[in-house]
Amino acid sequence: MRVAKLHILADKSTLKLSYKSLNRSDKNRVKKSPNLLQNRDFVVSRVLKNRTQKRRVCLSHKDGICFLVSGNVRFGIDAEKLKDREIASVCEFCFDDDEMRIWQNSSDKLLQFYKIFTTKEALIKLKNLDFGSLKNVNFCDKNIFKTHQIYKDFLITIVCKKRFMLKEIVC
Repeated sequence: MRVAKLHILADKSTLKLSYKSLNRSDKNRVKKSPNLLQNRDFVVSRVLKNRTQKRRVCLSHKDGICFLVSGNVRFGIDAEKLKDREIASVCEFCFDDDEMRIWQNSSDKLLQFYKIFTTKEALIKLKNLDFGSLKNVNFCDKNIFKTHQIYKDFLITIVCKKRFMLKEIVC
């Protein structure tokens, strides 16, 4: 059985990130956009990435909180704050007909929206696609295994091409 570990780190004003601690790809990103070192989501995610010291990681960050999944296979992760928003227009842009039916028939439309949306974003990360591919990945894909976790007011979705177990949450 494949095991996933979920790591969570919230922004603290004491978090510091040095350029030297970044890997090559992050250093290149900072060279192109030096202001990233002032971006709290970037700082929190890179501090957590450096703390885990794992090769197979995937990140999601929102509002100063970073969610990182690591394990012995490739994972995708996405986290979204559970908040009211104009979801109908997002559904039209991102969801296929089956996903629209699932969302429309749900008794909790807000939660179901976020389950579908975060699964699709996590699949994009898993498959190394761009955001424009949202409509091309499918929540109902039978070849993908997924789990949804709620942490505070965030929905966290982890996906993998193989059956897995979320063994540990490290805060």
